[in-house]
Amino acid sequence: MKLPVRVRSSHPESGVTQITAIRPHAMSSVKDEIHAALRKLGLSAQIFRELPDCEGESAYRKALRHFVPVGEPRWWWEHFISSVSVDFPAGNGWEHITEFVPDASEHVWFIVEDDSLAFYPVYDATPTALRAVIAECYGFEYYIVQRELQWLLCETHHNRMVGVGRVIEERLREYVV
Repeated sequence: MKLPVRVRSSHPESGVTQITAIRPHAMSSVKDEIHAALRKLGLSAQIFRELPDCEGESAYRKALRHFVPVGEPRWWWEHFISSVSVDFPAGNGWEHITEFVPDASEHVWFIVEDDSLAFYPVYDATPTALRAVIAECYGFEYYIVQRELQWLLCETHHNRMVGVGRVIEERLREYVV
């Protein structure tokens, strides 16, 4: 069964995010969407790569245990002990990733929600690169995690950017929509 998928794009000059195309969607996974975006953008594995399962699961479990006190919930953000959030009613919070993270060129873990798998896929990427990839994909929840677990930034299905960790929380507090 093919479902329509909206592809989002931003127009920095106007500050508007709009739907640029509707294309048939054959129920591809988030990983399929990301791989298609990587091909389209021509990003190298040095900039954006999926971690092998053993490494990815280890990163996933470390981040989960650090930021979520117990269990393995689908939506981590519902279980953060402390966090700050900003709503983006237009669904364009992802456009601001590089404003919220301390260093847009630092490699981070990009953990994408896919509850059909044993653990969420984990990518090694820069915030600048993952922002470009997100722009090419349909909406999904994700977690951007600093590899030393000092901070986390995520986008929820409520069009909310949620941050954990002093530096991210400060930047979100300072942000005015």
